[in-house]
Amino acid sequence: MGGHGYQVRHARQISEIQGCHVLFIGEGEKKLLPTVLANLRGSPVLTVGESERFVNDGGMIGFSLEENKIRFEINLESAEKAKLKIGAKLLALAKDVIGRPRRD
Repeated sequence: MGGHGYQVRHARQISEIQGCHVLFIGEGEKKLLPTVLANLRGSPVLTVGESERFVNDGGMIGFSLEENKIRFEINLESAEKAKLKIGAKLLALAKDVIGRPRRD
């Protein structure tokens, strides 16, 4: 990672997610998704999840298993609101992309 270290932490409270760069929200925590996303609003945190409708509910990258293959969807609008850029190559690999890239 370019000489930078990383830590994996399991957040038990909403207050513990501040300052992270990537947040995985598992199927078991999907009921907390609206609260988590509200607390992260405006923060440059990449949200990744696996629950059904994750990207439709405001998450950025949602994984699913289809025909024994891992697929993913991207909510580009959510990423742009967090001032994150998702590369064209990753967008091309996605099963579905919500929103259109902005032309700067």
